[in-house]
Amino acid sequence: MVIFLAGAHGVGKTFLGKPVAESLDVKHATASTLIREELGSQSWQENKHTSDVDRNQEALISAVSRMSKEGPLMLDGHFVLRNGEGVIAPLPVDIFKRLAIKSVILMESPSDVVALRLEKRGAAQPLQKIEEIAAEELKHAQYVSEQLNVPFLRLLSATEEQLRTTIKNIIRV
Repeated sequence: MVIFLAGAHGVGKTFLGKPVAESLDVKHATASTLIREELGSQSWQENKHTSDVDRNQEALISAVSRMSKEGPLMLDGHFVLRNGEGVIAPLPVDIFKRLAIKSVILMESPSDVVALRLEKRGAAQPLQKIEEIAAEELKHAQYVSEQLNVPFLRLLSATEEQLRTTIKNIIRV
């Protein structure tokens, strides 16, 4: 079972997802880490733009396929990315189908909070860019969930306990 924990950079996917997964004895992985490990290198720039989306997604599918055989997996990643030119590019529905996701949780946080988090990471972005990608992430997350007929849950400024309860409910189904 793959639970896809989505959201723009800086919303708290890994910050909350990792301890929640550990407390529930669920595997947790970030898409970026799996891609980097599978390819043996990083294929995106500091600003998170990538010029090789297809190759990255094939690497991700391969890694997730192996990991998900070992039990529930909480995979944190994105429904949209900025390509090499900085243009927002929705990932094809087929990728999520091939990842065999069974549920989508979209995490969101206020843009000003995300901006502060990104600034602390040394990856500052203007509010407009943060809001733009968050809106596209929501739109495409809903679309993919509908196309795959999988549950879609939206968490705004989630706490660790809220995410834990949400994951528990998904795993029980």
